[in-house]
Amino acid sequence: DPDQTEQSVVLSHGFWQTHLSGKPILGLEVEINDQTYPVAGVMPPDFEYPRGAEIWAASRFRVPEPTRSPEEDPATDHSSRYFHAIARLNPARTLDQAATEGSTIISRIADENPDSERGFTFEAISLHESVTGQVRPLLVVLFGAVGLVLLIACANVANLLLARATGRTHEIAIHTALGAGRLRLIRQTLVESALLGLAGGVGGVLLSFWGTRVLISMADQGVPRAGEVTVNLQVLLFALSVSVLSGLLFGLVPALWLSGGDPAQALREAGSRILSGSGYARLRAALVTIEIAISLTLLVGAGLLMRTYTVVSRTDPGFSSSNVLTADVWLGSSTEYTDDEIRAFQEEILDRSRNLPGVVNAGAVLSLPIGAGISARTNYSVEGRIVERGTEPVAGLQAASPGYFGSIGLPVLRGRGFTAEDRAGSPPVAVVSEAFAKQFFPGEDPIGRRIGAGTPEDDGFEWLTVVGVVADTRYDGLDDQPRSEAYQPLAQAPWPYMTLVLQSSVEPMTLADPLRQMVMEVNPSQPVAGIATMDQLMQGSLMRRRDSARLVAIFAGLALVLAAIGLYGVISFSVATRTREIGIRMAIGADRGDIFRLVLGDGGKLLGVGLAAGVTVAVLLGRLIQGMLHGVPPTDPGVFVVAAGVLALSALLAMVLPARRATQVEPATSLRSG
Repeated sequence: DPDQTEQSVVLSHGFWQTHLSGKPILGLEVEINDQTYPVAGVMPPDFEYPRGAEIWAASRFRVPEPTRSPEEDPATDHSSRYFHAIARLNPARTLDQAATEGSTIISRIADENPDSERGFTFEAISLHESVTGQVRPLLVVLFGAVGLVLLIACANVANLLLARATGRTHEIAIHTALGAGRLRLIRQTLVESALLGLAGGVGGVLLSFWGTRVLISMADQGVPRAGEVTVNLQVLLFALSVSVLSGLLFGLVPALWLSGGDPAQALREAGSRILSGSGYARLRAALVTIEIAISLTLLVGAGLLMRTYTVVSRTDPGFSSSNVLTADVWLGSSTEYTDDEIRAFQEEILDRSRNLPGVVNAGAVLSLPIGAGISARTNYSVEGRIVERGTEPVAGLQAASPGYFGSIGLPVLRGRGFTAEDRAGSPPVAVVSEAFAKQFFPGEDPIGRRIGAGTPEDDGFEWLTVVGVVADTRYDGLDDQPRSEAYQPLAQAPWPYMTLVLQSSVEPMTLADPLRQMVMEVNPSQPVAGIATMDQLMQGSLMRRRDSARLVAIFAGLALVLAAIGLYGVISFSVATRTREIGIRMAIGADRGDIFRLVLGDGGKLLGVGLAAGVTVAVLLGRLIQGMLHGVPPTDPGVFVVAAGVLALSALLAMVLPARRATQVEPATSLRSG
């Protein structure tokens, strides 16, 4: 193996442009952790894996080793499992075959290393699944919402074309009487509807350039490579094709009806009267009913996701996130520093942090909760208990400084937290979470008991005396259950990286610059990364759920508006075709209130049928997205009632204007015009 100083690195395109101004890479070098490395190449602009990576190097470069022995060869250390294996399958092989072969290899390694490799399994998943698996439900729901809104828009277009066809029956009858064939009439009508769809598609494409930027800004942090999404030629062709196809499809029924009517009857009677009592009026009503059902479905879906977001955001994380600043300080590989050097560096950083203006308390931890850091887990042994090797219970592994619990507001429930006396050379101790105490010491007091990471037969194993129990935290996210955690003092378990946690009496981000300056004074080459408030990290952990609720709510709002427009159009058209009937009713004694209630009653029937159908479909939707819900049943009554109420109110507003117009009909005028 070449010496580490001779290893080269590969840069991301963004890092190369931003930090090195795109200089030629021949002879270009970068300094990392006080060592200089030649640049071997630059990745293409669209390459991003893992997400956020800016520099890639050989695997022996900066491998974080938890071993206490710098001389130990990482290649033979079976206690470190930090890497994800990525392989390109032979085209003739499948994932299932790879999983079978991998399991065989894992079994062989376990047989050769029974003390360290028992109980591990092998799983093969596609890289695509690994990258997009978590966001696929969001994308599927978004795609479904777009499709449902498209259906509502198409139903509105169909209603518009049907209404337009009613006024053209006389015109088409004249064309037929003059010799126009049915095929020609159908072709003429379809061309008109296709042009209508094309015009709408062009308008939609123009809006998409703005809408795409809005959607990307909402989902950029939660969706992998969202920033690379653009409206390209394929998208344009797809959108225009769907628009034209929709126009043709929903213009087909009016075209068939217009070309198949009796021209003699059409010339004798008014077109509005012909259609007003026909099956096509029922067809228009059915289309509006479908729109209402789809709108309710989307409103319920948005409501369920919003309720989930609310429930998760109100979940008690087990600590206080107010006025807390966090920052990552990584020394690099432990093979470069001795344990004493790591301790000295971390203690000086913590001491100086406590003296920064506005800092109330300062601490450090290996990994922050709510999925904001490294999630280390290992098996634990309990003194006096014998279990079969490989079946030891598993819990989280953490290391924290004496001030950490106070800085993040994590209450000590029993015993004590860490103190300055828990240093190197003093009896090794541990603080465990309440979930750990329940898992490992059910019905017992864990204080004074001894635990250890791994098994007594492992090299470097040591017993830790439990001195305290702290409240549970949600390390894997607010929507996951609290897990068992065991904490060791950083001074007794020095890791080369830590996350500073500063509790402040001022706005936390005002401490960012003083913190960077202070760390630079201790070590000029030491970077400070990941500076953020705990509130920001909390919001980041909720980002995907928030984006899901937002996006679906946007399309639910569009569906609501379109459904209201559709209902307004149908009621207005119905009033226009029933002026003679309304005039007769008023002539025989009906007052304006009766007419108003009549029109609202007709619209109410459509609304009622649409709501009933929508509830059925929404129940099915709730079951489909149940995996995206947390703490909210898929048939939450409150969500259904609110969604139905919002839709009913919107429908009522859409029906009021046509109903008022109906009350303005003059009986004498309507009877003369009929």
